[in-house]
Amino acid sequence: MKRAVLLALFFIPFLAKAQIEPAAKQIALGNSTYAKANDVFALFVNPAGLSQFNWTEAGAYYSPAPFGLKELSNGSFAAKFNLWNFSFAAGASFYGFELYKENSVSLAVSKRLFRKFFLGATAVYRNLSIEKYGSASAVSFNFGFLYYLTKSLRFAFVANNPFRASFSGEENEIPTEMKIAASYAPLTNLDFNIALSEDFRFPPEVRCGVEYGVVKYVDLRAGFESGANSYAFGIGIKYSLFEIDYAASVHQSLPLTHQLNIIFAFENIENRREKISKFLSWK
Repeated sequence: MKRAVLLALFFIPFLAKAQIEPAAKQIALGNSTYAKANDVFALFVNPAGLSQFNWTEAGAYYSPAPFGLKELSNGSFAAKFNLWNFSFAAGASFYGFELYKENSVSLAVSKRLFRKFFLGATAVYRNLSIEKYGSASAVSFNFGFLYYLTKSLRFAFVANNPFRASFSGEENEIPTEMKIAASYAPLTNLDFNIALSEDFRFPPEVRCGVEYGVVKYVDLRAGFESGANSYAFGIGIKYSLFEIDYAASVHQSLPLTHQLNIIFAFENIENRREKISKFLSWK
């Protein structure tokens, strides 16, 4: 137990982004999907993406033992709906074990401006609890925009915690990150994603991912992150109102990490790309 606790505390800074951006699809694509962000988990990735689709859906995500340590387990829940020509989302995340816990509640709003431009903002209430040290809370904000240069080419910018909120007034307790990203879909069943991420605690890193729809119901994914020097792969299965996504991330010197999420929509989402294209009046 002592070894597990020491390892868990050692990896807390390394795992910070996983607490902010859950979802198996995002992880399988190397955490590069800021310009894609086209499902309910856009709440955690890029809130601007919530306005890309006009139906209600909910999702749940869980990673039981990152790097083989159940003490690092984390999960999230999210739901999205539309009202008054705005998209709204709410969600909650949990991370940690009895000695160290970090939980959060997120509320987001997104709006499509003109035909190609989307804006979004998220307020995040966080609670940190460390045994024998007590607990503290903080509110941070995330902002994002998404722009379609063409039907198949999208650009995005995301700022997480730009006001540098913290639990105790010390810097970098909550990551401050900036991301510039692009997503290109040369075919209806193929897209490439790339992002440059700047966390002020670490050097900039490049993230990239590719998704290919092999058949109507199945998508295959792979991604890479330069900062962690880690690879990921995954699969998405869609049928009727449901989508199930699985991801596995591979670090050069750590055990395999598994992630899983399920999305339930209030209408058929077997072909999400075509439905979004139709909603955005691309065809």
